Amino acid sequence: MVTLTPSPAIDRVYSGDGIVPGVVNRVSYQNSYLAGKGLNIAYGLSLVSPHVKAVVPLGAVDGAPPHRGWWPDVADGVVEVVPVSRPVRQNAIIATVDGHTTNLNEEPPSLDRAEWARTVDRTLAMIEWIGADRLVVGGTLPRATETGGHVDLGPLFESAHALGARIAIDMSGTALSRYARHPLVDVIKPNLSELQGIAHDTLRTFGDVVEAARAVIRRHGSPLTVVVSLGEDGLLGVRADAVSWAPALAVPVVNTTGAGDSALAGVLSALDHPTDPVHPLDEAIAIGATWGSLAVAHSTTRPPQLPVRALVATEPVQSHQALAEPSAIRTVSGLTGAHA
Repeated sequence: MVTLTPSPAIDRVYSGDGIVPGVVNRVSYQNSYLAGKGLNIAYGLSLVSPHVKAVVPLGAVDGAPPHRGWWPDVADGVVEVVPVSRPVRQNAIIATVDGHTTNLNEEPPSLDRAEWARTVDRTLAMIEWIGADRLVVGGTLPRATETGGHVDLGPLFESAHALGARIAIDMSGTALSRYARHPLVDVIKPNLSELQGIAHDTLRTFGDVVEAARAVIRRHGSPLTVVVSLGEDGLLGVRADAVSWAPALAVPVVNTTGAGDSALAGVLSALDHPTDPVHPLDEAIAIGATWGSLAVAHSTTRPPQLPVRALVATEPVQSHQALAEPSAIRTVSGLTGAHA
């Protein structure tokens, strides 16, 4: 598998008792690391497979050229850096003891035409080199310096497909709305709010989520799997002919950032190479719910290990069951963790 993170970031994690607006809040510094949706997905997959590459267009880090120190030793050789002129953006993550995570994300730097072309070329070269059968594009899209509009993923998708790679996306906003309809995309992973954004409706029950996902599938017009992260309600997978749901594991919530990325990594690890050909979606959703749940128990988006077998089982979907209301203290997994 090859992942592309068009707008990587340095995540700086802080912990504290809570955040009170308008006053001085005391926090303690935890860690800094290179992150972004595609990177997080590649990290999770690298724990169970050696056949993973993560492509990132990366500028200076704190005034110095990018270096391997921003990537854990276990994933050495996974990251393929495409040097670009503008410094990498930096995000602050504040994780509080009540289980809430506050993200302060900078806007991504723009890329000029040549930088984006090199990024696409490197991505395709990695697909060809390792014989990847999957490309995952995740996170915020940078703007093109020359036009001010977002970079176009269409030519990349077409070339990757020609090399035999299926396409999955994990993004939000207008990019999700646009590329969720692309005929070469076969997996999308919105969280609940992102699905609501493209469904243009409020989703209150499991049945609402299933119907919204199926509406996306109908508009897509080709086989599509919609994987929806539902916070403490777990992970839901929807196809035109199948629905699968797995609850979240009960774990202490430390940092929800990247939980959805870990969940998607788990889903793809099983979906693309199922051991249960009869119920491949059930297997994938159970693994995804397991990985996403375990991710929130760590202060960074890098859990030290992930199981190859699911620790939860899929259960029947009750269409009229209400989705959980956000609680002040979350004692179970938050699988909506975004990383824009």
